[in-house]
Amino acid sequence: MHEVSLGVFFYKHRKWLAFFSLIFSIFVFAILIVSVKPVQDDYATLSLVSKNGFIDYLRSNWQSHGGNIWPMLLHAVVMVSALESFNFISISIFVTLTMLLIIGSIIYLHSKFLIESTINKKWSLYILLIGTLLGFEGIFTPGLIGSYHFSLASLVHLWPVCFFVLGISMAISDKKYTFVFLLLGIVTGNANISESVAFIFTILLIQKSKKFEIINSFKTATVSNIKIFFFGILLGTLLIVFAPGFWIRANSIPGALDESLDTYFLQFVKSFMIFTVDVVSHPILYVFLILGAMHGKKFYKAMYANYYFPVLEILFVSLFSCLVVGSVFAYPAWHQTLGLLFLLPIYAFSLGAKFSNQVSKIRNTSAAFLLLLFVGMLGFSTIRASLLILDRSSDWKISNDSNICKIRLNNKFDIQNPELVYPPFSLGIEDIQSWPWIKDAYIVWIKNNTTANNKKC
Repeated sequence: MHEVSLGVFFYKHRKWLAFFSLIFSIFVFAILIVSVKPVQDDYATLSLVSKNGFIDYLRSNWQSHGGNIWPMLLHAVVMVSALESFNFISISIFVTLTMLLIIGSIIYLHSKFLIESTINKKWSLYILLIGTLLGFEGIFTPGLIGSYHFSLASLVHLWPVCFFVLGISMAISDKKYTFVFLLLGIVTGNANISESVAFIFTILLIQKSKKFEIINSFKTATVSNIKIFFFGILLGTLLIVFAPGFWIRANSIPGALDESLDTYFLQFVKSFMIFTVDVVSHPILYVFLILGAMHGKKFYKAMYANYYFPVLEILFVSLFSCLVVGSVFAYPAWHQTLGLLFLLPIYAFSLGAKFSNQVSKIRNTSAAFLLLLFVGMLGFSTIRASLLILDRSSDWKISNDSNICKIRLNNKFDIQNPELVYPPFSLGIEDIQSWPWIKDAYIVWIKNNTTANNKKC
């Protein structure tokens, strides 16, 4: 009775709940926008651009890092306001653009794959938007700062997944947009090799699977758009692989290409466990699993009468697999799953709907309570992240002022900036005291920063 009453309470007060969740989300994103400070790779870009200029920065990345051209170029643009000062307005703009890209991708996707006659379009869109925007935050990983502040990680792991979703959604059209899909495909494929391979596999599996014979009934323009988009992704991927820096970086990882099969297998198991724990430690997974189970009978037929939900399932599995396999030859990192987490709410809802009949007893007795529990966990995690981001921002300003004077006195050993790491695995945003390359880059940036040079100690 209590659980049923709780569900009725949610329904009767859904407008108030939507209002408070909107205010809460605005509060969180206001903090994200005003509290930006450089993180990890930002120091490297700031040092290289401030010392060598944009052209030499891009040339250096091509020769020593890889051929993912547009993320590196855009990352330099994101850092532009801080090259000669400590004004981070361009990073704040990036936070806003990332939020708008997510919103635009979800709205466009939602308008394509949901059927109005069977789905409450307005509420399903709202819940999906809020869940996707805030769902990056995990119990063990600071996904909000990773998605919105860690700009380079976001550009190579999150943005291309959004572009792919937009591309697949736009492809369902009765008009040919050759140049648009070619350009969008190149940009989508030219971000990071694991994501690019996942996109390629996804389109190939769609075309080969009998489950998706519906693609044969699409208009000629749709098939043409998908092929052009796929060709663009291939070109973007080849740009990454053909860059000298891609192979230099691959060979610089100790033992990446010359280990035994046993070592590779153990690394595969380790990577699989790391990424699995990362995904299952995000409360948003359980929120949308429960929503899918609760409304599965109503949504299931509508979902699978349409092309889009199965495509995203394939993309999710392909991306997870490519991340695991790719990290066998490199290393697994929490921020590599940002694109995966963007897909997680839709995938979890689809999975919950698929098994709604099997868990109907659980759904009828405790789903509302479980939903409230995991929404509360997501809210707590988001509040924790917001407060920690505020603290790091204020502490960073203090430590940076102190570091400037220490660097000027050649006391480089004592400099440090605040970090944001979560227990128990110490995963999160590390700073100059944790990695020598971050410290070296930070020092170069400070020495080339006009505002820092004018500071009185």
